[in-house]
Amino acid sequence: MATSDRDASGTKFTINTESLNLDAGIYYVKLEVKSDCCGVSIPIWLEITILPAPTATISGGGEICLGESRELTITFTGSNTFTYQITGDTENRTLASGTTATISVSPTEETTYYITSLTDGNNCEALDLSDNEVVTISQPMIEGVYTNDFVWLGNASNDWNSATNWMQYNGSSYVLASSVPTSGDNVLIKDGTCVSSNNPTLTGTGEANNLKIDGKTLNINGNSLTVAGNFTNGGTLNGTGTLNVAGDFTNNGTFNGGSGTLNIEGNLSNGGTFDCDDTGNTVVFKGTNQTISNSIAFYDVQFDQSSVGTI
Repeated sequence: MATSDRDASGTKFTINTESLNLDAGIYYVKLEVKSDCCGVSIPIWLEITILPAPTATISGGGEICLGESRELTITFTGSNTFTYQITGDTENRTLASGTTATISVSPTEETTYYITSLTDGNNCEALDLSDNEVVTISQPMIEGVYTNDFVWLGNASNDWNSATNWMQYNGSSYVLASSVPTSGDNVLIKDGTCVSSNNPTLTGTGEANNLKIDGKTLNINGNSLTVAGNFTNGGTLNGTGTLNVAGDFTNNGTFNGGSGTLNIEGNLSNGGTFDCDDTGNTVVFKGTNQTISNSIAFYDVQFDQSSVGTI
């Protein structure tokens, strides 16, 4: 039985049908209004329409690489307009027309996405919001990485000077970097699963402690790169610009010096292709008791007043 409440004036009634657990549809309600005169009851029939509660299903979950995004599709039933929120939202989203919404998500860890609230154009609220989709993060598989190392990701672009292109290894997994490498950070540029094919290119000044290239290409691009420790090149280094190496420079890949300048304070070892004989190229040995290993051709080689070279 439905319950009813009469207001203070005695002229208005509120009928509560929730206790009947009725499905959506049209129902007729009979009210027996008892007259104050002679105890006569006056029947009144009312037509009541119960609207269906809106629903939402979510799809599109799956696995992504760190720094990537995933599109989730939400399909609604009910009456436009739909006002809703999903996991992580602090403000409402609105779908003014249609019954399908597409949302791009970029989680940094495994996340389960739910519709957390839903109201349709009839101001009806959803009763069941249990549907969900899980987005998981596939961790890069890269060998030779140590805790706190900066590793090139390159998912956003080829810009060395953008933090969105770097990740850091925390000892067990990778996280998106909040900054670019500095002179205290070891840097690895290497191919691996979930690493973009984009090769890093400096768009400004670059820094690193120890820097290693393995199989990929680094472009100094007319800018300046300072390595506070050792530099090991096992890929391709296009060095037009200024390269400062405070430690040893070991080249087992290809170094294209172009018309740039290499300032080195440690030893220079070449086990690959070392091209520093182009017009305008300068190599300056700035350390003490430095050693040059294997055959290297120079265009302009200089030893400052404190350095002694051994070939």
